[in-house]
Amino acid sequence: MTSLSVRTGRSAMPRVRVVNHSAEKKVLGTNGQLQSAVVDDAGAVVGRYVGAQNLPFVGFAVEAGRGTEVPVLVGTDSVVPRLGYAVPPGQWHLVVLLDVDRERTVSAPLPLTVTP
Repeated sequence: MTSLSVRTGRSAMPRVRVVNHSAEKKVLGTNGQLQSAVVDDAGAVVGRYVGAQNLPFVGFAVEAGRGTEVPVLVGTDSVVPRLGYAVPPGQWHLVVLLDVDRERTVSAPLPLTVTP
């Protein structure tokens, strides 16, 4: 994923490349897209998409040693009352939630610019 920017209070659905570094095929469990959260420099969640979503199981198979592009839902709705209803413009980080073969993990933080 190249540098990502999203308008404050809005959402976007870019694609991210997920690479399987293991020796066996893995399946990413999603509802059609990966979920994500906006975090501050300390790693605390400050925003995410908070609207309704369909919840069918959509698996993305990733072969051993290969990668695949998967859509990720990015929302800048604030979950911290002091920030107001939306994550304010500025430099933030994005973490992507990964459900791999029913084990959950979080990606390393990716740079995110929230614009006015």
